[in-house]
Amino acid sequence: AVCGRCYEVPETMRTEVAAVEPAARATTSWGTPAVDVAAAVHAQLARLGVVDRQDTGVCTLESADHFSYRRDRTTGRLAGYVWIERPDGPGRETT
Repeated sequence: AVCGRCYEVPETMRTEVAAVEPAARATTSWGTPAVDVAAAVHAQLARLGVVDRQDTGVCTLESADHFSYRRDRTTGRLAGYVWIERPDGPGRETT
């Protein structure tokens, strides 16, 4: 996702989003209102008890290796993966 340092939004949108998820409130690197989607998702997952979360730290706007409509103004595709591992380890049977 685009990071909170780059995801500029109108102040009213930032206020509305932060009212639902305070962790989403951000400011761009140039000082304007922003939303940090990844921070918001991580905060929500933490409240749900998900302890093993990883974030690549990649900003799609800043990374030439990732698609960004905001940067290139052309369409493209991204994919993400989410999985749940069993507490006793992946693929192990319990008896």
